[in-house]
Amino acid sequence: MHCIHRFGSAASAKAVRCATSSMTLSSHELQALLEAIGYQATHRDLRDAVTLVLNTGLRISELRNLRWSDVELSDRQILVRLHKSNRVRLVPFNEAVGNMLSARRAADPDSEFVFGDHPDRLLRHAARQLVEVSPEAVGRKLSFHTVRRTFIGTLINSGMQLISIATLLGASPKAVAEVR
Repeated sequence: MHCIHRFGSAASAKAVRCATSSMTLSSHELQALLEAIGYQATHRDLRDAVTLVLNTGLRISELRNLRWSDVELSDRQILVRLHKSNRVRLVPFNEAVGNMLSARRAADPDSEFVFGDHPDRLLRHAARQLVEVSPEAVGRKLSFHTVRRTFIGTLINSGMQLISIATLLGASPKAVAEVR
């Protein structure tokens, strides 16, 4: 079971609650989901979006705005631009994400956005696919936010400091100060 820390003004970081099974994916559920997505061409965008969220904790809105100019493949970092606050943060990524990003770049070298010329439409379709595939795979409907929470739970369970998690996830400066 993962423990989730709530950040933000509505819920103080002091309030820690252990996640119920509906908030995160167990390792068994995660494996079942990844197997259900598989390597079917029709699920490529879904698989890539799940890979990115599961390994970086990016929000779906951040995926929509992700440009190739913000991806540094050689340094394995993504520059995430927070439009509402005009802040930026660097998000590291692992080999799985690097391989996925390299494959996407090779498949569509002229696109400005990582998720194609129409990322909003593509990611809405991927979200619908996730809702369609997940009940059979894990017994319930999932969202990308559940995948993000699974990433957060993994960081917490690995012993990462809360302040580091909050910063990595792009929590507001006020929320980060509350963690301190």
